[in-house]
Amino acid sequence: MKEELPVVKGKVYQVGELKVLKNDFKKQEFLVERKKEWNGKEFSDIIKFVALGNATDSVSILSIGDDVEVGFDLSGRMWDSPDKGPINFTEAKAIYINKLNVVASIDPNETSSAQSQSAASNAVEEDDLPF
Repeated sequence: MKEELPVVKGKVYQVGELKVLKNDFKKQEFLVERKKEWNGKEFSDIIKFVALGNATDSVSILSIGDDVEVGFDLSGRMWDSPDKGPINFTEAKAIYINKLNVVASIDPNETSSAQSQSAASNAVEEDDLPF
């Protein structure tokens, strides 16, 4: 049985710098603000995600304030620090990032140019008719 990814919807709060590590491996962090309501009061969570490898391509097109949906996987590990004892590291790895409410813009000049080309191509086809 395939497990569904947890999802967070919110606004891009911050986009970190792209880091290129060993062997051209890429890593980029970004923050998403999620609004929640609890006991009749609204508050915000600021959640840090990390994108690894090719997933950084999706982060590079984000802007602060973009509405996004992030599908992620949680991972964690323990490290035994000589100074502080056991320390837990938890990471939210972005598996996919969808921009929400994206509005496509259409240049009216491109539309009329495409219509003109289509009409011209139809005219040529009509001239080729045998009758």
